[in-house]
Amino acid sequence: MTSQAPIFTNFAKLYRDSGYSVLPVNGKRPFLPNWSRYCDEAVDEATFHHWESEYPNANIGLCMGNGICALDIDLDFDNADHLKVFNRLKDLIPYSPAEKVGRLGFTRLYQIDDVFASCMFRLKPFGQIEFLNRGRQTVVPPSIHPDTGL
Repeated sequence: MTSQAPIFTNFAKLYRDSGYSVLPVNGKRPFLPNWSRYCDEAVDEATFHHWESEYPNANIGLCMGNGICALDIDLDFDNADHLKVFNRLKDLIPYSPAEKVGRLGFTRLYQIDDVFASCMFRLKPFGQIEFLNRGRQTVVPPSIHPDTGL
């Protein structure tokens, strides 16, 4: 892996300045034990600057809630049939200009009112679909995946 600029220090402010609530995460997990409060409240300037200096290389977690939600599709690609299911799901899920690709699938982000609670559906044997809303977070670019390094 090549050396790169500190992710949180260099990029989290771009999300924050666009009105999104972000926090530093270690891989995919927030560093902060009480992180979910930032799904409902904005982080103050002093705390955000502390995070930039304390966690400069952290990944960026985008808090869900306040009109931001996500649909996360993770599937096991054991065979060609599973890939067909994945491609079909991708065609059926509503378009979003904000999408990230992960090791097992993709996440699409949406701006809508808080009309549903977070929940997960298992698609045995294919994988799972998660609706992420208030009280959840998802890692956003240019964060580095902890398993793949991408």
